[in-house]
Amino acid sequence: MDLKKSERIALSDLSANVQADTIEVTPMREPDHKWEFADAAGHEHKWRMFEHSSAAIETCKIEDYLDEEGTVALRYVCAECGEVISPKYVAPCFRSFVLGNHSASINGVEVTREEGELALAVVAAMNGGGE
Repeated sequence: MDLKKSERIALSDLSANVQADTIEVTPMREPDHKWEFADAAGHEHKWRMFEHSSAAIETCKIEDYLDEEGTVALRYVCAECGEVISPKYVAPCFRSFVLGNHSASINGVEVTREEGELALAVVAAMNGGGE
């Protein structure tokens, strides 16, 4: 069962209610898909995009170093020649959300996800929609 922010489901004479919090998870920046760079040795670098908005620069390795304030930070380094690569980022175009805490009740009584799914399956079976 896919949850929505707030959904009321009719179950014969039962009343089921599902509530879910939404949490914004929009990053401050994301990789610029158009960015390409050739380092001093001529090695080509660009973002490779993966599912679920993750990205990597496969021609680079990530290493940690101490920044100006003495804090450990991460940077991209060309895997072949060791030149530090500064990839380009952009602001996200869309806001991203995930479902957070959720709760469900049947006739005003709190139920677990499993209990709610069982109740839906029973009602479906009673109405001829069982598996």
